[in-house]
Amino acid sequence: MIIKENNEPITNQNFISFRNIEVKILSALQKIYGVEMKTLIHYMYGQPDKPEFSYTPDASLMTKDTLYFFEIKYILKPEFAKNIAKNTVKYLSEIYKKLSPSIGDKKFVIQLILASGYDISNMVFDVPVGIEIEFFKL
Repeated sequence: MIIKENNEPITNQNFISFRNIEVKILSALQKIYGVEMKTLIHYMYGQPDKPEFSYTPDASLMTKDTLYFFEIKYILKPEFAKNIAKNTVKYLSEIYKKLSPSIGDKKFVIQLILASGYDISNMVFDVPVGIEIEFFKL
């Protein structure tokens, strides 16, 4: 959970605060794309009765030719950014590798949104094919 990655205790107040940030970002993304984003959609890999894993992106949307997954990570302090991004990219890369063959003829893009009150847009991250990093300044 991103609260732990930011070295914050998991409390109701912190959970609500982090959730409000996520909602704000999703609202901004929805305005950019101009279509309704879906939340709480579970994607599974493997047999229906024995899934290898399931993944629920923070939001997803499907256009005529592309399926987008959005994963939002809030960076409380810039010194946490590298570690949070590295761990998340590693996880999302596995999701991409497993799910991309079953997407069909659509393009598949996972966008990692790194949100922070600090300007972290000048940081460089190693990002594999299929994963894009976007920065969101709060």
